[in-house]
Amino acid sequence: MRHRTANITAALLAVVVAGGCAAGARAQATTAARPLGVETKPSVQLVREARRQLFDFRMGAAKTTLKRLAGRPDGKTAARHHQLLMALLKGLVTDADAHFDVFFEHADALDERLDEVPEGPWKRYLRAEAALLRVIAQAKTGSYTRAAWGARAAFGHYEALAEKPRSPAYADAQMGLGLLHTVVGSLPEPWRGLLDFLGFEGSVVQGRAELKRAAASSHLHQLPAGLMLALVDLALFRDAEKARKRLAEWHKRRPKSLLVAHLYGLALLSTRRAAEATQVLGPALRRAATDDYFYLEYLDYYFAQALFRTDDFEGAAQHYRRYLSRHDGPALRAKTHLRLGEALEMQGRRQAALRHYRKIETAREFDSDRVARRVAAKRLDAPMTPRRRTLLRGQNAYDAGRYARADSLLTRVFAADGATAAERGEAAYRRGRVYHAQERWGKARRAYRFAIQRPGDDRAKWRPWSQFYLGKIHEAQDRPAKARAAYEKALQYENFDYAQSLEQSARSALARLEQ
Repeated sequence: MRHRTANITAALLAVVVAGGCAAGARAQATTAARPLGVETKPSVQLVREARRQLFDFRMGAAKTTLKRLAGRPDGKTAARHHQLLMALLKGLVTDADAHFDVFFEHADALDERLDEVPEGPWKRYLRAEAALLRVIAQAKTGSYTRAAWGARAAFGHYEALAEKPRSPAYADAQMGLGLLHTVVGSLPEPWRGLLDFLGFEGSVVQGRAELKRAAASSHLHQLPAGLMLALVDLALFRDAEKARKRLAEWHKRRPKSLLVAHLYGLALLSTRRAAEATQVLGPALRRAATDDYFYLEYLDYYFAQALFRTDDFEGAAQHYRRYLSRHDGPALRAKTHLRLGEALEMQGRRQAALRHYRKIETAREFDSDRVARRVAAKRLDAPMTPRRRTLLRGQNAYDAGRYARADSLLTRVFAADGATAAERGEAAYRRGRVYHAQERWGKARRAYRFAIQRPGDDRAKWRPWSQFYLGKIHEAQDRPAKARAAYEKALQYENFDYAQSLEQSARSALARLEQ
């Protein structure tokens, strides 16, 4: 499961964790729902306050609020649940073993607490949530077999709740089911076959429908389910604009939340709005640096990405370094060393860049790590040529939404007499992306077809991903049969950069066409 779930990634898992923290208050005030066993108005108010603090990443304040909640007769179970969520959230964003140790201690304590709670739908719901959060922690810390068996237990609890639409926990269970079905549906065929044998079934489309129900009517998960919908659209359906609009709305409603700012910044980068991303991520970083907040290290990485795409290589290098100095875990580390090396080399600091290229040594088999190793090997072999620098600036211009400049730079490389086949293949693919974004369908198709026929590097992404984006063009022009054929053809390629991401995206696109 490791290599596939990583593409949906820490962002999705962080939302799940924050989901318990950021619940909507609509149904909590009613005595009919009584979520998590909280019944009195003072306790309900403490739960609301703690959730907002957790979602803003004001962990110190949340800890104080949860201590007050735990002191109330009807608040002990809810407090335990949120202490568990807080520990896991810290572990997910830092990769620090100490936070996972605390998480497992709280998980055991919650299990003991639930043994004392009377039977009922909310007890079963909390069993399901506790099992799911254990799965996330186990997967993150490398215990994949235990995570698979734990997921089976979580499925059982959620499905039992889903069989009773009148249950007060029914709508909340849709969040957990939606997440599990989405992850299972995004796995490659060999893994899906194994999970089917263990009793797991599901699809991305099914999972999205469940998340949509949770976003509409859940007592606890309206906000996180909405964020999850955006991230599924972003990571699986490649509909970044839809994701951006949803996250923009949540950022308006939660302007001081570090997690929302992080996800919205990611969506802005994915929709080629690098300058806007700096305006969202910069203030979030300044808040994170104060004593009121728990530092969210991913903000540094994505702020550096935004600066890099606007050709501010010096500023980008500063924040890449800060991310590397603060974040001890493997997440994004290979990509950060590669980008930092390139930022330094673009400043003419070749020797400093070499030190970072040499540090890209990782056993992880994620798409981004493998590509970072391959590109770093090329950078070590030879310095960046003037055409390579132009290609990078052209890529940056496209990623920042500066399409005219991107077209000019990439065409310069594509038409250069001395361009290598690999340089021309990359320029063709990136020109296709520019024309695709501008809805210049004919020019985009011609550029993609050139990259398919003459990629110049069989390991590069240019050929298979051009095939995938031809499918996207057919889909945009309401030609589902041709889109399906293009996606299926894209799945036939093997052994290329970002193969896992393409398989995930192509299968999700095919599932969407079947709706």
